[in-house]
Amino acid sequence: MDRVFKKIIIIAWMLLLVCCSQENSRLMYVDFTNNKELDNFGLPPDSTACYFPEKLFTDTILCYITPSGQIIDPKYFSKELHMKIYKSNLEELRDTFKIETDTSYFRRTSYMLYKMKEPVLSDKFLGKDIYRVIALRSFNKPVVIRIENNKGKISIVSKELNRPITYPFFSLGDVVFFEPPSIKGVRQKIDEEYRKATIRENDSIRSLLNNTNYYLTLDEKTAVPSSVWDSLEVLVDSAKFWKTKPELYLNFLQIDGSMWYIEGHFKSGYQIKRIPSPHFSKSNYPYGYDKNDYYAQIFKFLFENAKIKSGELY
Repeated sequence: MDRVFKKIIIIAWMLLLVCCSQENSRLMYVDFTNNKELDNFGLPPDSTACYFPEKLFTDTILCYITPSGQIIDPKYFSKELHMKIYKSNLEELRDTFKIETDTSYFRRTSYMLYKMKEPVLSDKFLGKDIYRVIALRSFNKPVVIRIENNKGKISIVSKELNRPITYPFFSLGDVVFFEPPSIKGVRQKIDEEYRKATIRENDSIRSLLNNTNYYLTLDEKTAVPSSVWDSLEVLVDSAKFWKTKPELYLNFLQIDGSMWYIEGHFKSGYQIKRIPSPHFSKSNYPYGYDKNDYYAQIFKFLFENAKIKSGELY
């Protein structure tokens, strides 16, 4: 009887281990939105399109309240750190839950991706596995790096916009400003046909607001060895990118620094993380959202392989 009981215990323990293992290995995909208005390449018909699933824009977060009434996200600034720096007592830091909805950054970033002629990765599978990094830094031009695995053929697409997007724009009536890119520091003459070719059609935001002075200063596609993709996957797995829910940090107030995105696009679904000020050096926001430097390593790896020369990483 004892042997039977022991066998039952062992079997139950093994089943528990299997269940825990399956739970830990479960992938966290976001279902595609399946917008029929997009073309086969994932390009939207108009600049008002949202590149990110709207259902992710509302998030319930755990916060704590300081004695002065300030609401703080413990992921960014822990209670322990607050007590150490401000000599607070644990009893003074009250817990609460907060619901945040913020679409302004995402609308602005969506417009930027539209002007950069980037596909929407959250809508439907485009026939190839894709990772895309979006780098928005205070003192540098916006950069997008998209690495694609098309049936074993790996390529990196690198793009840079001439200047950051400001949204909403300042309305200046019907006046449209255009500054063509320069070659070797010499400004080209404003050519009407070139201007029309640069301004994309079906841009409702441009029509309503002031200016269209956005154009690509870098647009390159390069084939890379499969080892680059394999190395990237190792970094992605280390960050548990596919095993954790989307993180957008809607309550983060951007004052200075940078905002980086990483998106994943596989046949099974979509995933996204938005990382404020990744840790590229020890001096960069040591109490931020990328405490283990996992995403900083991913971003640095892709920048190096895309051979982007666009200022320091921060």
